[in-house]
Amino acid sequence: MRFRTLEITLGLLCFTLGLFLIGYDIYEENIQEHENERIEASIEQEEEDALEEAEAMSEVASKESAIHIASDEPAAFKHDNPRYKESLQTFLRRNRYDKKEISFIAKAISQYYDIKKIDRKNRFYFKRIRDKESGMLSTVKIIMMFDGAKRKLNLVRDENNNFVAEGAPLKLKKKSIYVQGTIKDSLYRDALKVGLSKYLINKIIQIYSFSIDFQRGVKPGETFEVMYDKTYDEETGYVDDGVVVYAALYIAGGPAKIYLYDAPKGQDYFNEKGEGVRKALLRTPVKGARISSGYGRRRHPILGYTKMHRGVDFAARRGSPILAAGDGVVKKYGRLGGYGNYILVQHNSEYSTAYAHMHKYAKGISRGKRVKQGEVIGYVGATGRATAAHLHYEVHYKGKQINPQKLKMVPHQVLKGKQLEDYVTVRDTTDDVVLSLKKRKR
Repeated sequence: MRFRTLEITLGLLCFTLGLFLIGYDIYEENIQEHENERIEASIEQEEEDALEEAEAMSEVASKESAIHIASDEPAAFKHDNPRYKESLQTFLRRNRYDKKEISFIAKAISQYYDIKKIDRKNRFYFKRIRDKESGMLSTVKIIMMFDGAKRKLNLVRDENNNFVAEGAPLKLKKKSIYVQGTIKDSLYRDALKVGLSKYLINKIIQIYSFSIDFQRGVKPGETFEVMYDKTYDEETGYVDDGVVVYAALYIAGGPAKIYLYDAPKGQDYFNEKGEGVRKALLRTPVKGARISSGYGRRRHPILGYTKMHRGVDFAARRGSPILAAGDGVVKKYGRLGGYGNYILVQHNSEYSTAYAHMHKYAKGISRGKRVKQGEVIGYVGATGRATAAHLHYEVHYKGKQINPQKLKMVPHQVLKGKQLEDYVTVRDTTDDVVLSLKKRKR
């Protein structure tokens, strides 16, 4: 009888604990939902305030031009980008242009670019001067950059003082830069020391992460070299983040070289043989994560007994972005028992990947949504049966879980025939440029 009473008591305690955990998860989700609503409301209010500010500025634009300034000012460019979901018209009103000027600017741009596609990625430069005699402030030139800031369109005033396009868009100048270094601490830190930006280093790590395990595959004493192109504009002083054209890691097992090439499926990176570096699935779907538990039998940290662990756990900080391992369609989305917040992405007729214990989903994620490889689909958390923040990652082959670490990743594309011949020419030309820049450094 005593044992029966003890069993009932323990059962009630477990039941109560379970209810508490479920309630806590619901409470946490509600708190996050309210926070998201507050952020969205704040963004909407900022946009409304920006519109009101732009309208007010457009009313005083003509008044400002009549103000006399005694001293002359040299011509200088002012830079600005459209805000989130801000139209060209609103953007120009915010920069103090009246309806007539906006109409002519929009007309000039639309000859070469769809103004409906203008967003935060488009850079604008305004050249304003003050007249020597009248002292009036006036814009004499507008420069708009597009195609990833690789081309620019110049707008100038005509004989009627209206804005017109000064010819067709121009390509910005490029400069090739070569750096090399030795790994003493880590690729990231040592690449910073030789002058690579954080943006370029992250890009290099992302490219190599398909084939190299940076936790175990790169060792002190090994070397690297990178050639990247910088796009710049002397007139405005603009310099972009740069594009990696070539990189090589001289590690155990031989050099790992990559080349940028315009392939049929788009610009991508290839090895010396013409095989795409990018694989069908990412090896690590969380940036900066470490494997905390592999695929196989293990003692479950919560249930307390040994069972099969049919995935890989990546330990990372709560809120770290989770990336789609490959292109695909979201097939499952929502809470799923001990998995907590869960997403299943179907990549093709055979392969799919699963992501569990998420803190929250990325904005816009829903069932049936198409996602791209590397796109953020959620954030690391500890929902469901989890003791700490981590991502539980699974690869399914024909509906069954398989070991992600033993999966042979096939290249996303392989060049053949005439395409391969063209690539070899580009590769050899790149090697010649690298050799030339290397000699200059000596």
